[in-house]
Amino acid sequence: MLNNSSEIQNEYKSFFPNYQLEFSFKKWLIEDGKYVEKGDYIYEYSNSILHQALFIGHRISTNLIITKHKAEKSGFIDFYFKSTTLHIQKNQLMYIIRDKDEIRTDRKFINIPIIINDEFNNSIKIKWERVSSSFLYSEGISSISEDLKVELIFSLNFENDSDYILFHFSPKQIKPKLNDKVLFLFDNKEIIEFELTNKPSLRKNITDNKILEFKSIITKYEINLLTSVGLKKWKILLKSDNREIIGGESGGDKNYYSKNNLNIVIRKFVSEYVNQIKKTVPNYKPTETRQIIINKDLLTDHCFVYLMQDTVNGFYKIGISNKPQYREKTLQSEKPSIEMIISKKFPIRKIAESFEKSLHQVYSEKRIRGEWFELSLIDVEHIIESLK
Repeated sequence: MLNNSSEIQNEYKSFFPNYQLEFSFKKWLIEDGKYVEKGDYIYEYSNSILHQALFIGHRISTNLIITKHKAEKSGFIDFYFKSTTLHIQKNQLMYIIRDKDEIRTDRKFINIPIIINDEFNNSIKIKWERVSSSFLYSEGISSISEDLKVELIFSLNFENDSDYILFHFSPKQIKPKLNDKVLFLFDNKEIIEFELTNKPSLRKNITDNKILEFKSIITKYEINLLTSVGLKKWKILLKSDNREIIGGESGGDKNYYSKNNLNIVIRKFVSEYVNQIKKTVPNYKPTETRQIIINKDLLTDHCFVYLMQDTVNGFYKIGISNKPQYREKTLQSEKPSIEMIISKKFPIRKIAESFEKSLHQVYSEKRIRGEWFELSLIDVEHIIESLK
């Protein structure tokens, strides 16, 4: 088709023609930011032409013609026409194709930090007013689960001289608890595991919706992974509910819905966070010590399945831990009546998880909540025998 257009240096602007007829936009045929070859189909549009002015009762027969527009140049495409508006104006700028994608990402994925300088404590906090969203306010990067039911929002903040990764969850969707986990799987098969060990805060976000906020220390190595390697998938492991939620194939914001754009947003945001830290925080030193970075060989780490009892109410806890004695002391700090009955070491965590899951299934009818069960003496004897 004929097209008003212009080419300046390394970019090509495509305008919709100045036709006499009116046209309606149908849909984009590719995703924003994709590298296209000259001649690739870019979008569909249609016009409604009176084919026959024949009155059949009170109706007029029309003919709908759908046309596909082709790219006039190879390069990275940047959409300018908002597809929420159906009618295409004459001489409307539809898209720009460039040899590089930086102009588009800088234009659409805007990150605005909030710098808080606490002179009383001589400390600096870095939060975010906007993170790459199509909205003016957003607190983190959003990604949707595979079943489209759960949204995971995460960002990086700096406080108490440390780097933190923050996770936001909607209580209407899920309610993670302490010791649940968020895992990131990268394209190079490395995995970062964040255990939710800090008590969450329940607050309202900038849109006045309730959110559960967890935070965890993040190391320099983990930050480098986020900036240099594509995120393949994420997983939320709800241990107390014996449930897994997997996502990461798409973004939760229309600004970066595609997988490619989601990864661009992650790399750009984390890189800008690091640059902001170096510019704002004197003598900044990233965390080096928290190394919960694993790959498939993580399954070779030994793990224990244990049985504990609360001697006050008589309930029993069936769980797993790399350090069951430390887990016992942690629970005792909350409730001194917790006692370890028995634990068994397994050579790899995967076997321990499978064994724990089997015990939970066997005694599912006696579950009180989470990993706590109301067991009989015979049940306890059977579990002890199994864990010897």
